[in-house]
Amino acid sequence: MVASPMEKRALASIPGNKRLSYAIAGVAPFGISVSAPDQSAARRRGAAMRRCAVAVLVAGLAVLPAACSSPMDDIKLNPHPAQRYELIATVDAPGEFDSVEGYLSYEVTNVECVPKNPIEGARNVPNTSRRFALTRVDAHTWKGSFYRDLLQDEDYFGLGVCHWDVTNASPVFRVHAASFSPAFVLADPIEVTLTRYFKRSDYFNQALRNVGALGFSSTDAEVGKAVQSFFPITVTIKRSRS
Repeated sequence: MVASPMEKRALASIPGNKRLSYAIAGVAPFGISVSAPDQSAARRRGAAMRRCAVAVLVAGLAVLPAACSSPMDDIKLNPHPAQRYELIATVDAPGEFDSVEGYLSYEVTNVECVPKNPIEGARNVPNTSRRFALTRVDAHTWKGSFYRDLLQDEDYFGLGVCHWDVTNASPVFRVHAASFSPAFVLADPIEVTLTRYFKRSDYFNQALRNVGALGFSSTDAEVGKAVQSFFPITVTIKRSRS
């Protein structure tokens, strides 16, 4: 599955803790099919890209890097995932949350396995998202786990095996349909701890419905001047030994 330009911009906003994407804010994640692809899938995707390219030319529109996207309806799950990670989130908010869950985004990391756009030559790199459960273990702590190798590496386009990896991971705390998420880009190896600060007033702000609250780091001037006006969410991600 390939993200639209809007989705690309939304996902790009996660690492810097800008307003979170609608994918995190409550819209259902991109779907994943576990059925095996048929042998003509790559040909269908190529034909779809060519049809899209022709439509752009006929319409006389400017061509953008992600103006056309090839369908990814045949992403498979890894039948034997082994790279298990644990996510621990602690929060000291002004009140309770309506829901808490984990969010992941995956992307193909070796772009050479993806065909180029027939007009511009750019590659529309596939990405997809998954949610995972977080369980409350005490008044301030939630835990959950995910697999880094959840998706099956596969030759989806006839250009060699595409390799999937996690690009972003985060807990998502929601109240009044607003989201509080200290999302960040994962590095290799994945074993990190991160704290983000959110305004206490945003917890009560009904105007943030279906929007992600803005997160701050400890070095931000606003936090330094009035740390009592913020509440922290700390996330630790580490490789699981079990």
